[in-house]
Order: sequence, then structure tokens, then C-alpha cells
Amino acid sequence: MTSTAIDNPADWTHLPSPSSLRFARAMAALPHSWLSVPAAAAAADTDLPSARLRLALLAAAGVVTVRGVRYRIVLAPAAAIEPPPAEAIANLADWYLRSIDAALNELGMSYGYWPTPAPPRRSAPQIEPPRFAEHDAAYTWLIEEEDNLLAVLRAAAAARLDAHTWQLAVHLLQSWSFRGEYTHWEHTARIALDAALAAGDRVGHAQALAYQARGFSQRGLTSRAEQLQLEALEIRELASDRHGLAQSHNALGMIAHRRDDLPSAIAHYRTCETLAEDCDYDIFAALARHNLADALRTQGHLAEAMELLERTIAYYEEHGHPYAVGSTAQILADVLGLQGLTEEALAAANAALARCALLSDNALLAWALRTVCGALARAGRTAEAIEAARAAAVLFDSVRDPQRHAKVLDLAAGLYDGQGETESAAELRAQAGELRAHLSDADDETEEPGT
Repeated sequence: MTSTAIDNPADWTHLPSPSSLRFARAMAALPHSWLSVPAAAAAADTDLPSARLRLALLAAAGVVTVRGVRYRIVLAPAAAIEPPPAEAIANLADWYLRSIDAALNELGMSYGYWPTPAPPRRSAPQIEPPRFAEHDAAYTWLIEEEDNLLAVLRAAAAARLDAHTWQLAVHLLQSWSFRGEYTHWEHTARIALDAALAAGDRVGHAQALAYQARGFSQRGLTSRAEQLQLEALEIRELASDRHGLAQSHNALGMIAHRRDDLPSAIAHYRTCETLAEDCDYDIFAALARHNLADALRTQGHLAEAMELLERTIAYYEEHGHPYAVGSTAQILADVLGLQGLTEEALAAANAALARCALLSDNALLAWALRTVCGALARAGRTAEAIEAARAAAVLFDSVRDPQRHAKVLDLAAGLYDGQGETESAAELRAQAGELRAHLSDADDETEEPGT
């Protein structure tokens, strides 16, 4: 949580040197934040050894408070300190933007199409963003730095660093999409939209609308999501932004898919694949094939689905995208089951589940359990299938996806019916009905468009 200001601020007039005073003023760009050493160094645009020494001197002087490996400035009386320099805010915005971009890349969530992060104030900043050696390290960094990321976003917006602001906001929305976190979603989407409009950046404008839409779509509010995605599509068409158009068609396909409108979903996915291939947007072409295969197998087009899945998995494995491999492997397991290859499907589903369990993503794990449920049911292992379905329901609830939560409850209810356990089936169907009724009411609420 964000800390509050200290009640008895130190007197900054006795700092050990002018250099220490400049360092303290740089840290005051985020006055209530607990900063890591690299973040504090980035604010002051100095190297790590110098930052560690300066923080030790400031701690000895009572100007910073230490908590483990993090430091917070002790606010001085207003008369003793000038406002933090704009340079420090820009340095922090730049470092945090590059750092969150690095974390999302490690998680496989950037899909290779982020606009180049806003240029730094200096041509060669002394502190580089962190390098994440594994998935969990990036995921942990996003959680631990969330309050600071929000603080930097607010400071950048107040300083009118518009390019940094909208990109920081969109990166935050992407990280929350991954975690199913929506507490600050709509406010952050509005910050992104306002900053992109102020910057006159059509790519940013469309990205802000698209991410505002994603927050609605992932919570099952598909009517609101579709309206915003169509606005983003129109902007991208006017800008001839083929990368963005590929993203728009994929997003509209996913909305249609959630509604079980498979012909529309397939049409959008095919358009996305064509656009992505035409502009060498290879990773998004792979994503389009993944989603297309998912829709095709539901319609019974198993041969085409299998061919697409094999191509997609080969691409993801070659380019090192474990998150995407796990997700695609789940669909392949289901296709094997639909082809009557029961044992092969169960083995593939369990292998996909093991792969997904290595990653910090409850939504992905929920899908893996849903796939295992189907494979177990086809193998006649109904009790285990019910157990997997109920676990998937809990995980979909944990990422606040009521639409998919309801669907997997219906699946478990059908399995209970097959066992003759009609009371348990009725209970789960009632829960699913309540979720859908709430969704319908929420999606019917009128709201002004994103623009």
C-alpha cells in the first residue's frame, strides 16, 4: 500500500553535502513511495554505487527511512525544500516505462507490438531497466512495484509527460489484464486516453480505447467492449495502422467468441492473420492462428484446427514463448479428444497442465484444468473431471471472469447430472444463472463512449 507522509519531517538544512541535497530532491519526485536502489538511482540519474552511498548518508542524516532494501524520503518543511526537479520525474517515468516493458516481454505479454518507449531525457541514462531471468521474477516485480508505478503515472501525467504517460498506463493495463486485476482499470484507461489525445498520438489513442475495452471484455461486459474496440478500429483504419488493425480484429474476434458467435469470431481471426502476415507481424499471426484453431475445433473443423495448432506451437517453441505454448497445447489436447484419441488427449492435457502450472497465471491454469476436465470426462473418469471443473471455476472467479466461470459451472453441472447427482447439478446451474444475470444487468448499463 502507498505509505502516508511522516508526521515529524526532518530538517533538510543539515544535509551532509549539496550532492546529498540534490539526491534527496530527486527522491522527492515520489514523496510517499518506497524506492529500490535502482529506482532512486534512476531518479537522480546516477550509478548504483553512488546511489547506495548517498542513501546511506541520507539515512544517517535522518532524511530517508530504510525498510529492507527500499528507501522513502522524509518530507521536509515546505520552506526547506524546493519542488522536486522535473528532470527527476522524467527520469523515473522513463526508467519505470522501460522496466515494465521488460517485465511484460519476459511474461510473453507484449506480442512484439509496443510503440517504442518514449525517449529518455538523456541519450544514455546511467541506470538500465532490470533484466528478468525467469517468468516468476517478472511477475513478482510487477506486484511489488505496482504502487510505485501508479505514483509515477500520476506524477508523469501532472508534469504533462504525455508520451510517457499513455505508454505507462497501457503497460499497467496489460499487466493487470494478465493478473485479472481491475481496481484501478477504468481510471488508468482514462489517464491513457487523455494523455494520448494531448500528445496527438493516434496509435496511443487507439491503444487506450482498446485496453479500456479489454477490461470490460475480460469481465464479460461484451457490449461495452465491442463499442470501444470499434472506435479503436476506426482510428487505426484512418491511420493505416496495419499492426493495430490486426490487434483490433483479434479483439473483436475474442468478443464474438465469448458470445459463442463462432462465424463472426472466425472471420475476425482470419482477417487478423492476413493483416499480421502482410506486415510481418509474425507473433500476432501466431496468436491469430491459435484463436482461429480454438474456434474451428468448436465447430468441428478438426483437421484445419490441428494444422494451425501444430504450426503455432512450432513457432512459439522456436521463439521461446512458454506461456503461449502452454495455452496452445491445451487446445491441441482437446482436438485430440474430439478425434477420438482419448488416451493421447489425456496425456496431452496433463502435459499442458504441468506446463501451465509453472507459470504465475491463474487464468491460464483455469483453462488447463478445463481441458483436463474434458479429457477425463471422455475417459470415463467423471469424478476426477468434476474435481478439475470445480477447480477451474475457482480460478476463473479469482481473476474475475464471471462469463467463463459460469460456463465451467455449467460443465460441472452436466457431469453431476451424468452421475445422477441432480441436486449438486441444480446448485451449480443456479450459481451460473446468478453470474449471467449480474453480467446482463451490468452490460446493459449505459455509459459514454471512450472518446
